[in-house]
Amino acid sequence: MNDSPADKSPGLIAGIVILVVLAAVVTAVLALTSDATAVRREQNQAVYAARLLRDVIPDADYAPQPGAIVLPITGAETLGTTEALPAYPLYRDGNAVGVVLTVIAPDGYVAPLTLLVGIDREGKLTGVRVTEHRETPGLGDQVERNKSDWITTFDGRSLAETPRTAWALRLDGGEFDHISGATITSRAVVNAVGNALKHYDSSRDQLLTPPATTDD
Repeated sequence: MNDSPADKSPGLIAGIVILVVLAAVVTAVLALTSDATAVRREQNQAVYAARLLRDVIPDADYAPQPGAIVLPITGAETLGTTEALPAYPLYRDGNAVGVVLTVIAPDGYVAPLTLLVGIDREGKLTGVRVTEHRETPGLGDQVERNKSDWITTFDGRSLAETPRTAWALRLDGGEFDHISGATITSRAVVNAVGNALKHYDSSRDQLLTPPATTDD
């Protein structure tokens, strides 16, 4: 005699319940794994950002102020974006000694590049690092410090000794060499760094004024 549908129902229901439970368990495990991966990624990015900040700050006594200041944007010309960008004021013994600006080079070969630009109180560059880019491997990626020393060509420069009009590639009539095979990328970075100095020059007081504190 064949089993009736009623005889099969309990087993069918049990199977469905097991599948639902297994699906819930798998979903929970994947969610936990995803959360853990996201946390790890954020931690790695924080470590990477901290290392890059140290790279553009030559003096160990310089210390970024806890928490970044969000710059009020008045235009896209000098920072490469209309979005607010973090700046890291630097203090020694309570005195402002410089700032690290986050700057966008919007005209990269593949996509915009993000830079950290260190500037001391007198307006001299202490270091520049590219923190994010999608430039061509073997060519445009030479903007990375671990790929070449080209990015260090800006160290010590300022608008006082290199006027803004000279912040261009030599082939464009400026003072900077380009990375072989990566003219567009080089031009974008040179222009962005020059604009960062221009922004600092026009916003020096704002950038070097310690944030107001309120008593509890």
